[in-house]
Amino acid sequence: MNTLVENLNHSGTGDFTQDNFLLTTTTEIERLTYSYSGINYLLNAKVKLNAGLNINNKTATYTFAENELNINEFPINFNGFIAMPGSDITMDIKFNSPKTDFKYLMSLIPGVYKDNFKDVQSSGQLAFNGFVKGTYNDRSMPGFGINLSVDKGNFKYPSLPASINNVNLKLAVSNSDGDPDHTITNLSQLHAELGAEPVDARLYVVTPVSNPTFDAMLKGSINLSNIKNYIPLDNATLSGLFKSDVNINGNMKAIEAKQFEKIKADGWMSLSNLI
Repeated sequence: MNTLVENLNHSGTGDFTQDNFLLTTTTEIERLTYSYSGINYLLNAKVKLNAGLNINNKTATYTFAENELNINEFPINFNGFIAMPGSDITMDIKFNSPKTDFKYLMSLIPGVYKDNFKDVQSSGQLAFNGFVKGTYNDRSMPGFGINLSVDKGNFKYPSLPASINNVNLKLAVSNSDGDPDHTITNLSQLHAELGAEPVDARLYVVTPVSNPTFDAMLKGSINLSNIKNYIPLDNATLSGLFKSDVNINGNMKAIEAKQFEKIKADGWMSLSNLI
């Protein structure tokens, strides 16, 4: 993992001589880049957090007051508390996005958020919420859940000839007790029309630590040279044809043991003339 934080500014005010007080803070990052295994998940993202914390020094409890985190154009609100009276850290935090326009989610994608993003034409409904609840210490982590859905999302730069249309997405990530192996990832629906090219996918993963068990599908055809027609590429050269119609389910232990009869897979994938 790599994280690059450029030009971070933080300020806060509060009366730390009191047992109970409100700490009001503002944090801004001019550029935030986060990559994992060479893939940028955030690229030069603008971050701003206005957060108020009601602090109880006697119980070491920090309760969220009015707050909003903005990553590019995507806002997230928090409520709940974090308590650190001893070595354990207990928390019960809920979060959601107050915005329901699909456009704001697209601003998170590296390469999509440009200076002229404000001119982007979009429609469609977005819903995003989640929670973190439990105890963090040397032996345990809190449980968590994330839900993200998009209904009939459409997205177009006025300066480009094509658009991304009819995006429908349903994603739920859940973990009831904080054990990483109990995480369930369920991408039950992903459909998008990239210009005139439809893509559909599905992914379900359980026991990701002890034995990743999966059920996945990918179907679509993407002419990579057309991507410049709906997403600005900044002088990049990209071409080739990717096609897929594949279903697969099984688990990693069977693959590692070369017990391929336990893996159900059918279909095909192809990539040609990639530049």
